[in-house]
Amino acid sequence: MTHRDRTPKHIKLDERHHVELPLLKQLDGLGWDVIDLTDKKQTPADTDRDSFTDVILPKVLRSSLTKINPLLEED
Repeated sequence: MTHRDRTPKHIKLDERHHVELPLLKQLDGLGWDVIDLTDKKQTPADTDRDSFTDVILPKVLRSSLTKINPLLEED
């Protein structure tokens, strides 16, 4: 057994529990819609994308832009 295997779980530092989850909790507290798909087989549709290569959420962006600027035309 290595030294890492004997470290109690509450002491282990990992990105998921010490970075990602606190950030998601903070964003949720600020009113953001949090999509946490860690424990699920993910598909692009789960995040309103056509492909995982999309770096933005096009449908959400389009909706948000029309909310803040109602004079925008469809094209």
